[in-house]
Amino acid sequence: LAEMFGELGEAENAYQELARLDPQHAGAREALAGFALARNDRAGAAARLEEVLRLLPRDAVARLTDVRHRLGETYLALGNLVAARQNLEMALASDPDRTGILECLVDTYQRLGLHREAAASCERLARKLVDPHERAEALYRRGEILRLGLGDLDGANDAYLRSSDLDPSF
Repeated sequence: LAEMFGELGEAENAYQELARLDPQHAGAREALAGFALARNDRAGAAARLEEVLRLLPRDAVARLTDVRHRLGETYLALGNLVAARQNLEMALASDPDRTGILECLVDTYQRLGLHREAAASCERLARKLVDPHERAEALYRRGEILRLGLGDLDGANDAYLRSSDLDPSF
């Protein structure tokens, strides 16, 4: 109720008490991660999300995927690229159609210098997106990665042309 009425400090205290009283309560830790993210405490959020992963049953695939996606985003923001990659790849393995995971993976791969993986993920993302403008953006980004990261001008030009075909503003 405190959360519903905008009393976030009181709500966070209640979730902390619940987590203390019931150490197996994944929902309380997930809520605490949300409060940490709202405060821009990414390290605290990551710690809470790691706890959630340990507490969730292995057959709760959808929830595990959601938590791994959030954890990957959080680690990416923290600059822990190896942990971001690991969590995002595991989330993508569970839900290969989730475009948000692919977008985060492209960023992660680029920051790790894994340009081939980033370009392949852009291609995969372009196939999954429905909106032509978004698809064109993904293909343009692929072209930039191929040109700047891999020096593949032919591949880059192909990506640029495909992008332009989808959305002439590209």
